[in-house]
Amino acid sequence: MRANGIQVQLLMILAVPADEVLYATFSAYSADSVVQICKLAGIPIERLSSDVLLGSTWPPGGCPEEAHATG
Repeated sequence: MRANGIQVQLLMILAVPADEVLYATFSAYSADSVVQICKLAGIPIERLSSDVLLGSTWPPGGCPEEAHATG
C-alpha cells in the first residue's frame, strides 16, 4: 500500500473477547486510507471515528484558558 502512496500505521489494538470485538487505533492522513487497509486485510469495519487528536491540546503546565489566549 505504501508503494501506492497510502500510509497507515496501526498504533494499538484492544481485544474484548467476551464481546467478540476488537478496537484499533490507526494513524493515517485520511479515514479512507484506513478503510482501504482494513478491506485489504479482510477486517470488517462497523464504526470509524476520524479526526481524533491524541494527547492534550493544553500548553505544557498550562490550562485551557491559556491555550486559547491571543496576544
